Amino acid sequence: LGIAEHELGHDAAAIAAFEQAVALEPGFASAWLHLGVLLSTAARYSEAKEAFGACLDAEPSLEQCRQDLALVERKPSVLGAADAGAK
Repeated sequence: LGIAEHELGHDAAAIAAFEQAVALEPGFASAWLHLGVLLSTAARYSEAKEAFGACLDAEPSLEQCRQDLALVERKPSVLGAADAGAK
């Protein structure tokens, strides 16, 4: 459902669908990956970072999660949040 919503341009609905999917099945790595990508596209970088981390927890060998996590960790808002947490 999340992929269909995204393909229709309904990204908010797609995010909601993937959030529901991972709530029902926390080990669903593909859903975490898609959720992270959509959150990142929506500039919700801290949430995307959490989703990619959960993706890696569910499937440590999924390289796409690792790559996307590295990309989102370089976003200024994520770096700023990390700096704020260190104070």
